[in-house]
Amino acid sequence: MKDEILPGLVGRCQVTRMGGPESGEIEDRVVVEKAVDLVINGRRLLSFACLPSELRELAAGFLFAEGILDDPRAVSIDVSGDGGRIEVKGPVDEEAVTSFGSGAELGSGCGGSMSGGSRSRKGCGRIDTLLRISRTAVEKLMASMSAGAAVYKATGGAHVACLGDSTGRIILLSEDIGRHNAVDKVAGKALMSGIGTGDLVLCCSGRISSDIAFKAVRARVPVVVSRSAPTSGSVEIAARHLLTLVGFARGGRMNVYTAPERISGK
Repeated sequence: MKDEILPGLVGRCQVTRMGGPESGEIEDRVVVEKAVDLVINGRRLLSFACLPSELRELAAGFLFAEGILDDPRAVSIDVSGDGGRIEVKGPVDEEAVTSFGSGAELGSGCGGSMSGGSRSRKGCGRIDTLLRISRTAVEKLMASMSAGAAVYKATGGAHVACLGDSTGRIILLSEDIGRHNAVDKVAGKALMSGIGTGDLVLCCSGRISSDIAFKAVRARVPVVVSRSAPTSGSVEIAARHLLTLVGFARGGRMNVYTAPERISGK
């Protein structure tokens, strides 16, 4: 894959490779990580450590999940020329902004935690949907998601998330260095495009933590699927809100932890 296909997202560095036929000094690809400030009406909320792509969507998805924005289309979201600052201007939930805490630092999501955080519970009731999806369609979504992960295939250093329908067709896909960011990006895309998520499936490449389950519930997505493991916190949230939680979806198998009635097939 040529680097110009992914401008600004894939860099190069010198490495010393040990073992195998290409041992020695070589040039290798590396995923780009950038610190990006999120500023709301002139107030810095936090700094993302992220892949510098789809930054407006990242902000929209994150702020919606935190209860700071109900409709990202009601505000302006602009990215600075150098990509180091996202400016959000317009009506927001000031109480949620205040409770989040000034100066919070949000990393790439590997720890699944942050300093600050509003975690508003609005819009977080039980998920009532008629969605049903076959195991075959789930497997198709996971395969298509992996095939579409261009940054991961180039570097091995990115997570991917997608929203797909019950036929196994991908609607939206995003990548980032952090699994939380990838989910926020794809959710932000849906919000900014006016695409309803109540009959869609969220697939992701990383561990399903309580934060990921919370984001799905807030977006009213009825099914979350990962090739990796869930945590006890995510299983508890999923059970409480009737979210179907699927882990270890790979190799023709999967574990359905909660609300298995939405998945058909054995």
